[in-house]
Amino acid sequence: KERYDFLILFDVIEHIPDVARFMDACLFHLKKGGIMFINVPALQRLFSVYDQVQGHQLRYVKSTLRRVLPESKFNIIDMRYWGLSLVPLVFIRKVMSHSSQNPETVIRKGFQPPRQGINSILRKILLFEMRILPTPVMGTSLFAVVQKI
Repeated sequence: KERYDFLILFDVIEHIPDVARFMDACLFHLKKGGIMFINVPALQRLFSVYDQVQGHQLRYVKSTLRRVLPESKFNIIDMRYWGLSLVPLVFIRKVMSHSSQNPETVIRKGFQPPRQGINSILRKILLFEMRILPTPVMGTSLFAVVQKI
């Protein structure tokens, strides 16, 4: 009980059916004043067959993430979207994933890294985006830093 100073929950919560119970377990293990770093896929409108095959329960927006982080137990230090430039690509993945019902094909097509050159370009676009727009109004992911009260 209350053993850890911080917890890293990157791409975890979206897989949990009972998030409230999971958060209670996190609170049990986190010291008072401890920090949780959370990253989840964002924008339910982007939810696709790919998400289902990955085992995602949902994609989050700020209000749904706030609901699983009760104010009486957590202080939200920061919450922001990232990956605005990737929204069109994830939307294309959503459209394309409907054409294939084979889970292995959905994963391969949806998660396969692009060619080296394309990956390099996407990385530069994302870095540029983060520099000029550190808090976009939406993105493919939602990042939060919260502190246990």
